[in-house]
Order: sequence, then structure tokens, then C-alpha cells
Amino acid sequence: MAPTLGGRLVRLCRAAARLDAGGRRPTAAVATATTAASSPTPPAVDAPPHPLAPSRCTPPHPTSNIPPSIWALTPRRLFAAPPHPLARLTARLGDHLRTAAHVTPPGGSVASLHTALDPVVPTAACFDALQVPADHPSRAPSDTYYVTPSTVLRPHMTAHTVPLLAGGATAFLTAGDVYRRDTIDATHYPAFHQMDGVRLFPGDTTTAGAALDHLRLVLLSVARALFGPTARLRWVVGDFPFTAPSLELEVWWGGAWLELLGAGLLHPAVLEAGGWTPAFDGAGLHAAVAAAAVGEVPPTGGPPAADVAAACAGAVRRDAPVVGWAFGVGLDRLAMVLHGIPDIRLLWSRDERFYPPVAKDLSFWLPAGAAAAPAASAAAAAGGPPAAAAATAAAAAAAAADPTVAVADADDPWREVENSVCEVVRGVAGDWAEAVTRVGEPFTRNGTTSLCYRVTYRSMDRSLTHAEVDAVQARVRAGVVAAMGVRLR
Repeated sequence: MAPTLGGRLVRLCRAAARLDAGGRRPTAAVATATTAASSPTPPAVDAPPHPLAPSRCTPPHPTSNIPPSIWALTPRRLFAAPPHPLARLTARLGDHLRTAAHVTPPGGSVASLHTALDPVVPTAACFDALQVPADHPSRAPSDTYYVTPSTVLRPHMTAHTVPLLAGGATAFLTAGDVYRRDTIDATHYPAFHQMDGVRLFPGDTTTAGAALDHLRLVLLSVARALFGPTARLRWVVGDFPFTAPSLELEVWWGGAWLELLGAGLLHPAVLEAGGWTPAFDGAGLHAAVAAAAVGEVPPTGGPPAADVAAACAGAVRRDAPVVGWAFGVGLDRLAMVLHGIPDIRLLWSRDERFYPPVAKDLSFWLPAGAAAAPAASAAAAAGGPPAAAAATAAAAAAAAADPTVAVADADDPWREVENSVCEVVRGVAGDWAEAVTRVGEPFTRNGTTSLCYRVTYRSMDRSLTHAEVDAVQARVRAGVVAAMGVRLR
């Protein structure tokens, strides 16, 4: 029998929890902390979000082709809802590109990240300003969701490029949900997510190649941060109406080349639409194409970073020619690859098991000069099942009869305390308890020792509510006091 969607969900959640920050399975040397503090810094939100609803277009325009099921997705904003995998990936990419130390060319970071842009955009910005031909299939109602004849639910984040350029932005990222009428399979969904990036440089007809080298260095640094410094990467020729030349970056993954992102130099007409003077026209594109160095990139390959930084240095001014690069990356498929998610529908699941498990900290002071209470009494004191208490008591009696069993662990003097805590947790939470781990190092003050343990809760067969976990945690706290004589912090 094929595995159910719920069964896949439980397994992929556990697999995702074992992934390190770079999306790879960790080695023994890689920490696997699951606290919120270990997550990337959430992306800066530039304005209040713009959640949409069917009421926004009630009554709908006669030409609108947006069904209620699509409108219902617009308030979800998965890319900005930690700890969802898409939000974690958005934050990771945003942190990398906005931190100068992470980007190979000096001064290559992108300052601003826009995550609250309205998903309803004018067709002029979405198509016309980006050089999309009037007869291009992407304009057809069979591909795009039209709100009115002149506005659409954005089919790509590049729809915001020209308005931001017109507003004076010169280095920015945009991230958000996008919508397209699409096929139905495990990797396609009518709503998905993208991140775009744009950066301008002062330029002339000779700086196009340097700007393209700058773009390649930045994106190689992103790919290596996600897939590791030795990942196999290659550039291939792309075809996008708003960049010239256009490139695609691919990564060798799972025995095949996988498209990672699309990129290129901003088309001169796009710069003009944003109110900037392009440094070169169509005749100057050939040199940039020749500099693209299409092909597989050596592990340490790429143009000299210092030379690229020097060639692209200087302030960008409205009254001077500029050259710019742009890229766009699909977040959903990237998250699926990094986290081993088999079906794109799982990204939209409301099942709380898709999110990291609920963790609660338990901090206490041990009695002065006293050891932990015998594990035999832990389950009974916590109100655990009589059978569990009897079994624990029998184990304690056996340990008392055999002195070798009761010898303290020289490598971990707190093993007895930890076992007592685990017995209380198990007696109260049963199989809801997924893990108990000590947090930080014990410290002593005024003759008493303080310890902290993190209890992770997750049910194997249904979602746990925070109210349920809070109630169980309260019983655990009372249980350790009764069983171990500790003083809670």
C-alpha cells in the first residue's frame, strides 16, 4: 500500500529536524539545536502585510478568472510565517545576501528585503515594462490570474522590479507568494513563492562584463552556502525577456543537473522604464555574453573578486549611466530539495506536525547537598500509570541489590538527575515526549546547583495544540518537584 500523505508528513518532519542550516544532513560535528534562537534572523518587513480575501474584489470584475480557492491562499504568507520551511529559507537567503561578510565580492551585499509588497500588480509593471511580448503565452488568462483587465495576481516577483527602480531603489531583494494557473502534480501548485534580487552599478559600455562577473560571484556564494563549498555548479544560457544576456545556474543533485535560479543583466529597456539611463544598448550585449563563461564552475572557480569589486565600485546616480544585474529563485522547489519534501502540497498543509515540535524548558535548583530522588518514585510521584511506577520500583530494587548497577557515571555526573527527569516526563507525557536534552552547563550558587532541560513534545498520530502541551508541561513541573524535591526557577 502506498504511504499516506500524513505518514509522509511525519517522516519528512523528522528528516527536516535532522538537517543542518545548510540543508545537508549533519555529521557528528554539526550541532542540531532546534531552538528559535538558532534559526536565521527573520527578514526585515518593510511595511504591514497586505493579506487579501475574496471580499477585496466583491463583486468580482466580470473578466476575473480567480476562483475563491485561490483568493483563500493569499493571506497565508508562508514565506513570512516562521518556523515554516519557506520562511526559514527566505530568512536564510535574506541574511546571506544582506550580510557583506557572506558575499564574495567586497561590497556585494544587498541592503533591503521587501516582503510586504501587494500581490495585486498592474499588467503594465508585470508584462509591458519587462519586455514581455504582447502575444506571449504568459499574458493569457489560461496562464495568469486576472483581477481586472489591467491588474493581476502577480505571476512572478519581477513584477515589482520597475516600480522599485522608479522609486530610487538600487540594491534590493523581494520575496513573496506568486500565482499561476498550472498543471497538477507533486511539484506544481497554483500558488508558490519566489525571491528576486536587483543591484545597480555606475557603468559605461565596458562595465557590462564586470557587472555580470559580480552577479556570478554573488550567486555562486549563495549556491555554495546552500549546497556546500564543493557542490558541482554550472552556468547555462537562459532566455528571459527582462535580462540580456540571460543565464541559469544549475547544481548537480540526486544524479542530475537541477535548475537553481535564473539571472542576467537587466535589459536596457527595463532600466529606462525605471527611470535610469542604461550604460549600453543592444549592440553592447555581445561582449557581456562572451564574458559569461558558460559551463561547469570549478570548486574554487570564478573571476577574481578584488578585480570585480574594483570594476564595479562607485556611487550610482540618476544623472549617470548605470548597469544592473537581476536574479530570481523559486523557493518552493528549493525547500523541497533541501528538506526532502516529496510533494509541494505539504508546504500548504495546516497540520502542525509540519512545523518543528513544541519545546518547553524546565529549569530548577537541586536541594542543597542532595542527590536526585530515586528514579523508582518518579513515575508514581508524577501521577504516572501504576504499572509504570511498579516497573520502575522493581528496577530500583534490582539496582539496590546489585551495587554495580548503582555506580555513578564518571563521564556524566548528572546522569542520575537526567534519568529522574526523563522518568517524570515519560510518566506524565507518555509517547508525546519526543526528547529531553540538557541545555547549557549546570552552575552552583549558595550551595545549590541549577540545571535546565528542554522537553520536546510531538504526537505520533495527531497534532498537539499549545494548550495541550502547556497542560502537560505544568504537570511535569509539579512532578519533578514532588519526585525530586527540586525548586523550580
